[in-house]
Amino acid sequence: MDKYVTHVDLGRLDLIKIDVEGSGLSALRGAGEPLRRFSPDIICEVFPELLDQAGDAAWKLNEYLYVLGYSDYLIHDEAALSNIYFTKATRLDLPVWNPPGQH
Repeated sequence: MDKYVTHVDLGRLDLIKIDVEGSGLSALRGAGEPLRRFSPDIICEVFPELLDQAGDAAWKLNEYLYVLGYSDYLIHDEAALSNIYFTKATRLDLPVWNPPGQH
């Protein structure tokens, strides 16, 4: 992503959605320049087992973003998978969606 953002000379980048089956940390490392330059919000699927298989860990992904000033908010959590929203916003007003039958 670093090369692409430099090549196309983006004026802004508001959101990055990552769903790369355990390679989220690698994808984020490849986006270091736009993360620092634009501070986009990030929605990332975190699958600890696949991160482990890739030689990474969920805590490493969180630590990488914390160092850049991000905070994390859990959107959805299942036994083996979590969707996490990372932002630098100081006040977060996210709409909350509850699936039918869950409160």
